[in-house]
Amino acid sequence: MSTSKRKAKKVNVDVPRSAREIMAILKAMGITDFEPRVVPQLIEFAHRYISDILEDASRYAEHRGKTGDEAKITKEDLRLAAQATVDFTCSGPPPREFLMEMASQKNQTPLPIVEDEKFGVRLPPDRFCLLNPNYNVLPSKKRPREKCGPWDLPPTEAAIRAARLARENRMKRKLKDAEVQEATKTQTVADADGALGNTEGWDKDDKEDDYD
Repeated sequence: MSTSKRKAKKVNVDVPRSAREIMAILKAMGITDFEPRVVPQLIEFAHRYISDILEDASRYAEHRGKTGDEAKITKEDLRLAAQATVDFTCSGPPPREFLMEMASQKNQTPLPIVEDEKFGVRLPPDRFCLLNPNYNVLPSKKRPREKCGPWDLPPTEAAIRAARLARENRMKRKLKDAEVQEATKTQTVADADGALGNTEGWDKDDKEDDYD
């Protein structure tokens, strides 16, 4: 046995069975050059896919309401679970016959004739090209504002009376605040004058005591 075969056999022994099966599937599909991380990702996907299939099949078997050996998962349950998973999670391409039919219907419409009188690059008509502007400039004329809302309606008599009453209350409150401020200012000045007079009386008493 050659050295290369021995190394290959040793590598195959070290690799788990699931990984060897995934590598065999890739080799059968003609994929020989891939990163090492691809194999664990495919193993995880296969494990998740099989777990979902078995779980759905178990639910289908339980839904049949049978007991004993008939309550076990059957081939029909597995087939139904696999078909449901493919229908709801995987979306394959359309059939080739359908694509060919659509292509034939589309190709039946002839292309527009290119005008010979044009110079330079011969292109189809402008409506088939992307040369025309695809936007519109709004006019500068302003449209009249549409009235929609309670603020555009004329005020009612109740609203006018309420506004006048609120204005009168604000004026009264301002006058009352001004009177309170003026009274406070007058009281402060009176207290200051009284304190100054008491201080002068104390000074006179002190001077008389010094003379005595």
